[in-house]
Amino acid sequence: MSSPVETPAFGSIIDVHRLYGPLLIGVFFNMILFGLLVAQAMTYFQTARKDPIWIRLLVFYVLFVETANTALDISVMYQPLVLEYGSIPGPLPTVFLTQPLCIALVAFPIELFFIKRIHTLTGSMIISGVFLVPALVAFGAGIWTTFALGGAGRWDNVQVSFEAAKVWISSSMATDLGIAFTLAWVLRSKKTGFGSTDTIVNRIIRMTVQTGLITAIVNVLDMLSFLVIKNSTFNFMWSNPLSKLYSNCMMSTLNARTDLKQSLPTHVSGSADRSAGSRGFMAARLVTLDNKDTIGGTTTYQTQTLTNDDPEYGIRMNKVVERF
Repeated sequence: MSSPVETPAFGSIIDVHRLYGPLLIGVFFNMILFGLLVAQAMTYFQTARKDPIWIRLLVFYVLFVETANTALDISVMYQPLVLEYGSIPGPLPTVFLTQPLCIALVAFPIELFFIKRIHTLTGSMIISGVFLVPALVAFGAGIWTTFALGGAGRWDNVQVSFEAAKVWISSSMATDLGIAFTLAWVLRSKKTGFGSTDTIVNRIIRMTVQTGLITAIVNVLDMLSFLVIKNSTFNFMWSNPLSKLYSNCMMSTLNARTDLKQSLPTHVSGSADRSAGSRGFMAARLVTLDNKDTIGGTTTYQTQTLTNDDPEYGIRMNKVVERF
């Protein structure tokens, strides 16, 4: 008995299951992650009232774009499955090209957010520039993919956007992995050997690597899907929720600061309560002081500047020394 012939999603014969099924699953994932994003945003605005205005504006911007993206994704599926129910799939949904556009508009500023943190840690324009280049390439390729889809017009012409999508996904994957492992490497170099601070640093490293790997892995799955599974929309099952993954990774990074603050020891050893002008005290406000050494009448305390109101808390790690 001969095996059934697999019907492509688009071509001379169209399989609506392979065409709309992955798209619908991707939209489901997108909407679930949108709910998680809204919950994280509510937590952020309740706990991060002292953040700089640029961070708060970035959060508002991401929420605005993601809300529009969710509505547009619903429209992408509503048009063929309801308004055009029973008709032969041909033209792309009217707002279909907004999918890569929204991903590019969200991913690029979030990548810049993490690149800025690399610059904060290293103080090196060269290291930051190394990641800025692929981020710019990814953003440009995302816009290129948007115009390519707009020019395709039909499902059977969607392959014309694949070259742009390859550049886009590969550069995004390189940027995400590079940022994650560079932040982990830099933070690891900030360890001092003090148990209380190194525990916090280890948690930050794990969180940084995990959030970077999530978007990189989804980019890999997206790339493999349209390279291996031809004539289908399986890649959109991964690309549809991609912008929400970027947004949730950023929000989880911002919200994690509250848990990290609560993990810090509350005691202060030594003379931490002295004013900045008293006996040469160099730091007016510290969370903890450890590793007291007395050498030749000079008392030295070393710690990390992890203050409760530091908007870069969990990322900025500077040693402070108290000398008498």
